[in-house]
Amino acid sequence: MLVALACAVITVLAISGGEYDISPWRVVQILFGGGEGLESTIVWDWRMPRALAALLFGAALALSGLVFQSLTRNPLGSPDIIGLSTGAYSGALIAITIFGGGFAATTAGALAGGLLTALIVYLLAWRNGTHGFRLILVGIGISSVLASFNQYMVLRADLDTAMSAAVWGAGTLNGVSWSGVLPVGAVVLVIAAVLLYCARPLQLLQMGDDLAASLGLNAERAKLLLIVLAVALTSAVTALIGPVAFVALVSPQLARRILGSERHEPGAHGPVRRLPALLRRPAGPAAVRAGPAAGGRGHRVPGRHLPHLPAEPGNPQGRRLAAPAPAAVVSKRHQVLPTRH
Repeated sequence: MLVALACAVITVLAISGGEYDISPWRVVQILFGGGEGLESTIVWDWRMPRALAALLFGAALALSGLVFQSLTRNPLGSPDIIGLSTGAYSGALIAITIFGGGFAATTAGALAGGLLTALIVYLLAWRNGTHGFRLILVGIGISSVLASFNQYMVLRADLDTAMSAAVWGAGTLNGVSWSGVLPVGAVVLVIAAVLLYCARPLQLLQMGDDLAASLGLNAERAKLLLIVLAVALTSAVTALIGPVAFVALVSPQLARRILGSERHEPGAHGPVRRLPALLRRPAGPAAVRAGPAAGGRGHRVPGRHLPHLPAEPGNPQGRRLAAPAPAAVVSKRHQVLPTRH
């Protein structure tokens, strides 16, 4: 609630500033239908689309950065570092310089460029699965190659096209209108809703692929789906306002510190931090072996994870059907010795 109130106050202050100053109270009156003429045109047609785009697209980039930082379990795993923003810019640049631009062509080019870049990074980082650190390194290399390609495309274009592409490539909200904010905003809201629905698989993937698989999650399929959704968010934003750096990188970290939440902290944090306490809980006398967990290194019990019991003579599969009696100790030769008090 406090964050929403702060966003509303900042939005009103941003709309009130400019070459034509309007008091914040007057902006509130105009937003609730109390204005007309020039002031209403300035607020509703010129400044409100840009303010709404800043809020909505900033949240979309932050959500995309959160997904990649959680999947890679690295605070450097964001779309602008991995090269997805650069790939979306490359696709939009091809649409501008070769196909003459236009909103539809630029949007389609940015989306295709972002998805194709994500596919290339994913395939090059694949080694019997995708590792977060390898994904970041491959993404940095692909980003450097695409940055050189973008510069080559700008230099080969004619002067007017090169100037418009360079200005758009810097990332700006100038010229944003309702005709662009409404369709892109609708796409962003739909993708964001699907990502919020996928919050539980994302939390499981933070614990590691092996543990997520032991809990019944298809890790690689979930990763691919989350990557596609996050890339679609970044590409949709890039298609309208150009590539924006550092928002996806910094916003998740700032949100964690402001809200004081470690629930989605990448790395050995959040749910992973609570695993040792979960593993130390006694299983009780009714615990039965339900199958290997985490690649055969443990046994799955409803609500518990027991350490692996090595195979011994007379117990070839390491079964543990019940907890040992508290008044006896089992020796290595399976002889029951009385407990000394």
